[in-house]
Amino acid sequence: KLLGYYVTDLFGRYYFPRLVGEYFLIFKKTGFVEQKLEITVQKKIDTKTTFSFDVDLAKSDQVN
Repeated sequence: KLLGYYVTDLFGRYYFPRLVGEYFLIFKKTGFVEQKLEITVQKKIDTKTTFSFDVDLAKSDQVN
């Protein structure tokens, strides 16, 4: 189920509501191979959770 669609800011950061559960982060860019990461957000006393990922997108061999 798609919960939301977010686009990164100028620095590649994005923000979304903190909801406990398991999620897939999908990174897409035209001309590049899609990358998918699975994350788990666990309940904590604090209200913020920060994730930091370096994602390398390889050029796609397919011509659109």
